[in-house]
Amino acid sequence: MWGTRSDWQVPLASVQHFAKTIPQAKLITITGSPLTAYHSALHQNPQVDRDIAQFLFH
Repeated sequence: MWGTRSDWQVPLASVQHFAKTIPQAKLITITGSPLTAYHSALHQNPQVDRDIAQFLFH
């Protein structure tokens, strides 16, 4: 959030490391304010919904 390389709960570096261990994983970074990019708010972010739908149905 706000360029901090974290969502104040999960550091981006730990997610990047985890994504490398799963070959089919696609890492997408969501940027923004706590209202859109905080870990617990991602389920309400329309960008996340769109990315999940594209992954599942394309």
